[in-house]
Amino acid sequence: MTTPAPTNSSSAADAAAKAARRAAPMFADQPTLDRYLACLFDTDRAHAPVEVRCVATGDVPLLMRPGTTDARVLDDTFIGLYHLPPAPLPDDAIILDLGANVGYTAVHFATLYPRARIVSVELDEGSADLARRNTAPFADRITVLHAAAWFEDSTVTYTSGDEWGLQVREQWAGTPEQARPAHATGARVISVPALSVDTIMLRERLPHIDFAKVDIEGAEHAVIRADAPWLAHTRSIQVEVHHPATVDGILAQLAAAGMRVRKDTRHWSCAVGVRGA
Repeated sequence: MTTPAPTNSSSAADAAAKAARRAAPMFADQPTLDRYLACLFDTDRAHAPVEVRCVATGDVPLLMRPGTTDARVLDDTFIGLYHLPPAPLPDDAIILDLGANVGYTAVHFATLYPRARIVSVELDEGSADLARRNTAPFADRITVLHAAAWFEDSTVTYTSGDEWGLQVREQWAGTPEQARPAHATGARVISVPALSVDTIMLRERLPHIDFAKVDIEGAEHAVIRADAPWLAHTRSIQVEVHHPATVDGILAQLAAAGMRVRKDTRHWSCAVGVRGA
């Protein structure tokens, strides 16, 4: 893989230096940091995935696809730490990862909680496939489902584009956005199975959820409902909120479901709910 040559502008060099400083704590050595930076600035999707190992997950190999948002997701996961639960979890916690992307958060959960059972749900087939590869060392504890998290079992669609921002098109039903054109040149409208969280719990035989991490790009406004049966069996939850949902709206639903709620201090657009004392 070749890294695109920087331009003559000082801004490009400054951006590379800033990225290196920010990412350095993720890795134990310079060669790994260099591989990460090469992937971050490589725009050619035809290049093979790049393998890195992060300090937080020890010797577990993690793959990133050049020309995608994978490198930025790795940064959000291991530098931002936005996915961490708001309350302590037992080693054998049951964790639901809605919007799993390529599996970095699931691997981190499996490392932090050595007997945890993790169910990861991802609507994009390419990302779900890579999530299975990344979570393979924990295949006995991590299940990756290729599906959209939704309020009912059905089929939904999404428009191809940046892997970390794919949205269920049906969430825009009844709004002007429903008819908006594909947002990128050559983008495709893709169909994918959709599952309710209650169905996921039933299929995976989950008696309860100790922690739900929800990052589903706006579909949370349909999934997070105070009267949803699964929410009554969820002990803690963190929701990254995207339009058309609002943080206050999600907090209201969680509060109506009997949770203590607050805005997440780590992320300006996250809502947190915890059940019990």
